[in-house]
Amino acid sequence: MNVRFDHARAQAKKKLNLHQHTHLSTFKHGPWACLLLLLLASSSFLLLLLLPTLPRRFWSYSPLSSYFSSSSLYSTCNTNTFPQGRVFRPPGSRVVVVADVHGDLERLTSTLLAVELIDQEHHWRSNNRDVLVLLGDLVDRGPDTKQVLESVMQWSREAKENGGQLVELLGNHEIMAMSGVTRFVGAKDFESFGGEVPRQQAFSSSTGKFGGWLRCLNVAVVVEQDLYVHAGLLPKWIEKQGGINALNAINEQGRRAMKNENYEDTLFKSDGPLWTRYLARGNNEKEVCAVLKQTLKALNVTRMVVGHTRQHVTIGIKCAGQLLLLDTGMSQAYDSNPAALIVRQTEGGGQSSEIVYPAVPQVREEKRIFLEDIEQVKVHHEELIEAHRVAQSDQSRREQIKRDFILHKKQKNLRHDGSQHRRRRRRRSR
Repeated sequence: MNVRFDHARAQAKKKLNLHQHTHLSTFKHGPWACLLLLLLASSSFLLLLLLPTLPRRFWSYSPLSSYFSSSSLYSTCNTNTFPQGRVFRPPGSRVVVVADVHGDLERLTSTLLAVELIDQEHHWRSNNRDVLVLLGDLVDRGPDTKQVLESVMQWSREAKENGGQLVELLGNHEIMAMSGVTRFVGAKDFESFGGEVPRQQAFSSSTGKFGGWLRCLNVAVVVEQDLYVHAGLLPKWIEKQGGINALNAINEQGRRAMKNENYEDTLFKSDGPLWTRYLARGNNEKEVCAVLKQTLKALNVTRMVVGHTRQHVTIGIKCAGQLLLLDTGMSQAYDSNPAALIVRQTEGGGQSSEIVYPAVPQVREEKRIFLEDIEQVKVHHEELIEAHRVAQSDQSRREQIKRDFILHKKQKNLRHDGSQHRRRRRRRSR
C-alpha cells in the first residue's frame, strides 16, 4: 500500500515539475514567441496587400484569387478602380472605345485583338498603358453574359497591373439585370449561370458575384476632349452645375440609387443618360445639334461618344462629328458587326480618331478609317455597306437553296410514299 502511494506521489511530483519547467520555459521565451507571431501576422498582411499586383501566372493559381475577383473588393467603390468624372490618359497611350457587347465574347475578343489590347491568350498585353472605355450593355441578348463580365473584370485587373485602365460604364441593360428584368435573357445565358435564380442572385445585390462591381460603375466620364456615356447626356442633367463636378454628381447619384436598390430613380428614366435616344434619333437635326452643344459647352469638351442606338453596318456621325454613335450591332444577337474607336494624341496637343472595323468571316476584311478625312470616310462606309448587302444577299440565296432542297426532299419522299401506297393497294386488289 505504501509502495503504491509513494509511486503515485512520485509520479505527481514529476508531472508538477514538468509543468513548472514548461511554464518557466514559455515565460522565458515569451518575448521571442510574441515577436515571431508578430512577424508572421505582418507577413500575412503584406501578402494580402501585394497578392493582386503579383504576375498573372502566380495570381491565376493563387488560392485567394477567388476572393479578390469577387465583389467584396468593390464594396467601397475605390476611386482608383472606379474613377469619378474624369479619367486621365497616360502620355503616349491610346483611348479605345467599344459599345454594346450584348453577351458576345467571341466578337468582343476579336475586336480587342484587332486593336491590340489583348494577346492571343486573351490577357491584357504586357506594358500596355492604353485606356479601354466600354460604353455599357455588356449583358443580355447574347449567350455569353457571364463569360463577358468575368473577362472584363480580369482585364480590368490586368490593365491596372500594366499601367493601363479599363473604364466600364453603365448601360440600361446592366440596370435591368440588377433590378431582375430578364425578358432579354436567352436560354444559354441562363444555363451558364446554372439557372434563372442563380443568375438573378449574381446581379441582385452588392454581395452577388457581379452585383458589387456593377453598383460601382460610372454613368459618364470625360477623357481629355471627349465625353463618354451609354445613350446620351442632355443639358437638363448638368444645368445646376457645369464642369466635371456635374459628372461627379451624376455618377454619385447613380451609385447611391443602385446601393439603395432604387431603380425608379430619375437618372434611370427614359430621358436619362442610359435610355435617351433624342440625340441619336431626333428628327430636327438642327435642334439636336443645338442641344448637344449645350452639353459639350457645359462640360468643356468637344465631342460626345455614345452607344445604345444601333446603327446600320457603320458608326453614325452627326453634328459635324461632334456626336459619334458606336453601336453597330456587334453581338450575334444583331448583325455580328463589331467596331471600335481609337483616339490618339497628336503632337500639337490635339487628337486623331480612327474607326476599326474588324474582319467578319464571309463579309469583309479588316477596315480602318480615320475620321478626319470626311470624304474618305464616306467612300469607305459605302464600301462596307455594299459588302454587307452582298453578304446578306449571298446568305439569303444560300438559305433559299437550303429551303428549296428541303422542300424538294419532302416532295420526293411524299411521291415515294404515294407510289408505295398505290402498289400496296394494287397487290391487295389482286
